[in-house]
Amino acid sequence: MKKVLIVSPVVSHPPLAGNSARIAQMVAVFQALGCEVHFLLCPIRLIQDMRDGDAMHRFYGARYRELNGGKVIGGNLVQKAWRFLLRKGLRRHAFAQDITFTSGIFPAKTRAEFRAIVEDIDPALLVFEYVLMAELADSLDNRRTKVVDTHDSFSNRNQRIRASGGAGMWWSLRPWQERRLLSRFDHALAIQQNEFDFFSGLLAGSKTNVKLVDALTQPQRRHTHNTPSNLVIGYIGSNNKHNIEGLEKFLAHQWPKIRAALPEARFLIAGGISFDQRIAGVRFLGKVNRLWEDFYERCSIVVNPCLSGTGLKIKTVEAMSYGIPVVTTTEGSSGIESAIGRGIYCCDISSASFHETCLMLLVDANQRMACGEMVRSYIQEKINRSNSELASLFQQAS
Repeated sequence: MKKVLIVSPVVSHPPLAGNSARIAQMVAVFQALGCEVHFLLCPIRLIQDMRDGDAMHRFYGARYRELNGGKVIGGNLVQKAWRFLLRKGLRRHAFAQDITFTSGIFPAKTRAEFRAIVEDIDPALLVFEYVLMAELADSLDNRRTKVVDTHDSFSNRNQRIRASGGAGMWWSLRPWQERRLLSRFDHALAIQQNEFDFFSGLLAGSKTNVKLVDALTQPQRRHTHNTPSNLVIGYIGSNNKHNIEGLEKFLAHQWPKIRAALPEARFLIAGGISFDQRIAGVRFLGKVNRLWEDFYERCSIVVNPCLSGTGLKIKTVEAMSYGIPVVTTTEGSSGIESAIGRGIYCCDISSASFHETCLMLLVDANQRMACGEMVRSYIQEKINRSNSELASLFQQAS
């Protein structure tokens, strides 16, 4: 049986954030292909690892390992010095927000430990999550196929967020940096069409092959919307600034109007995101372990009022896969623009069309049912293509 090793700075289970959900789905695809999946967590300062108890040990058993004994890898002296300067106030300046040192994230001792783990597992295929894992990939010889699951394009990421007036600065790369990092891998997986196009141009002339892998799995349970609406709107997300920013706008501009028109309407919010305020009709569920039973089954529609950020909105795709219509923004539909009109509604968060669309879907069972069928069909088309790409990588691995 061929082995696949997932090398990641973030866990796959529980799949509460978008990045974890994507990794968990990819693991499920590889398992369905008949391969033995191993997972190596490589916690670094730049990406929160999202560990939650012993969830990873319970899912993978002995096939789960942690680099550096599970301790966050601090990097070399340059990495540590730069973090010190950022803490001292440098992060307030735009130029500093746009600088990421990509060398020295993994010191020589850590890279040696990584090579030993790879030799012990002996995988035919390695899937690295995020381009910041490039140093680890580069420490290996070319006997094994190395794939990077990009999650996003990080070229000028923070500049793009500032230009949109959004919040949530993270790490950002110059285009030449992203090209150099991506070039360390045999294949790069883009998660949406516009990033596939960007990476293809960026990597022109390199050995790295770009593939589009967006939606990956379809849950067994789904809404049929053949029962009366329970007047519940759902939202799920992790506690990051992009999510908080969008949710605050929805609660301020749209929720009062929805409640005024439908006083019985309720708003369920799941995931790590929370607020220190009580709002009529709003309930914070916190982290949910059973996505269908604890959250999606209870929702008539889902909203994603995202205003900033980059990359495919995994939770939008997840709601669609459960057959639930989604009302979102231009940013929330990024990467799945072709789904607008196929069960996805794109509205300005400050416009009347947002709450009017929510109200229409809550009370119109026939429209909800039609939208549910359309979004499931749309996602299935993408799943078929993405799974074919992963199957091809698996079969070609030495």
